[in-house]
Amino acid sequence: MLHWSGGTQFGGGSVRYAVALAPGLRLYAVTREELLYDSRFVPAERGRWEGTVAIYALLTGSMHFRDPAQRFDGPVLLAVPQVFIDGAHGRRERTFWNFGEPLRICQLSVARHHWRGPQIDNDVATILSGDAEPAFFDRLSESVRTFQTAPRTDAVVAAAQIIDAFIGCGLIAEGARPEAPVGAGNRVWDALVGAWSRGALPSLIELGMASRLSIRQVQRDLRDLVEAMFLPALGWRTGLLEYRLKLAVTLLSAPEATAVGVARAVGYRGHDELTRAFKNAGIGTPREIREALVALRR
Repeated sequence: MLHWSGGTQFGGGSVRYAVALAPGLRLYAVTREELLYDSRFVPAERGRWEGTVAIYALLTGSMHFRDPAQRFDGPVLLAVPQVFIDGAHGRRERTFWNFGEPLRICQLSVARHHWRGPQIDNDVATILSGDAEPAFFDRLSESVRTFQTAPRTDAVVAAAQIIDAFIGCGLIAEGARPEAPVGAGNRVWDALVGAWSRGALPSLIELGMASRLSIRQVQRDLRDLVEAMFLPALGWRTGLLEYRLKLAVTLLSAPEATAVGVARAVGYRGHDELTRAFKNAGIGTPREIREALVALRR
């Protein structure tokens, strides 16, 4: 299982995150304070999820889907078509926003052949509520906290415990459990972990320098990693751009955010570059997006 974690503080807000990958599984946990996320302002992924289901544990905070309107308050465990979270083929079927003080979520994206829960067609299904299973959510919260904050070896063990919890609920197959709960020793992955843990968004050249591999070898290793983990195939530049835009939109919701500050935080040289990236993505200007995000918090 591959793992990385990190966090950042910006403009009076903060975010802490952790990711673990195994074949057919992608585990993601985030804790945010004073930051709001709205998928309306994030371009949909261009890859294909092919029936992937997201097991979405909302531990604290609220989740709001649009078209039709649905609101969920934590703690609750949901099953959501992955396309509702990230989109696919460059478009979104639904959008959502989430917020909390703090917001704490844990999401496990499961390839179709691992899914054993109820049939999820084009809807969001409630699997468990905190009122019905408080002990389950207490244990899950503790594992998520360890997954986000512990050293890598302990964090990967916690990730395996989270996966076991969902196996125990009958949501995913026993065979989905990763065989080896330790890191993979992949040089490109290690370079990515080092950069992301510092909050950096590395280019292919920077990855090559950090891993001591040629650009061509870095590209091959990234392609092999994507295929092994059943992830949507995206070019590195496309994936890097999507990550930057998602982070930029989130940081624009911070109480003291400025467009210049957000631009520098996500790797652009200034306001003009950020505005150009937003315009090319068709998501409005930084000022328009910040005003819309602030309005949701009122």
